[in-house]
Amino acid sequence: FHRLEKLKYDIVCLQEVHIKKQYEYLLKQPKLGKLFTTLAQSKKRGVVLYIRDTISAEQIYTDDDRKIWMVEIMDNNIKTLLIAIYALNDNQEDFYRKLHMK
Repeated sequence: FHRLEKLKYDIVCLQEVHIKKQYEYLLKQPKLGKLFTTLAQSKKRGVVLYIRDTISAEQIYTDDDRKIWMVEIMDNNIKTLLIAIYALNDNQEDFYRKLHMK
């Protein structure tokens, strides 16, 4: 995390963090900003988003499987919707069919 802190990014997205939900506290890095996560109960998958505290951000949607995730960002009066979609390697055709139906 030290390297990311030095780079001073406004938004940092990490995927495949492989940390169980119960250990989410290990990801808290106040210098990187507000923490948003989609972590599994098992040690697989996982997406992490840090947004600098000076930027207004709110998680507005997460599906039941926590594979689709939306965060609304407001910066300099510009609203941006960040959407993260986690598609497993297997059953992708079925996943995308369901995604298009939403």
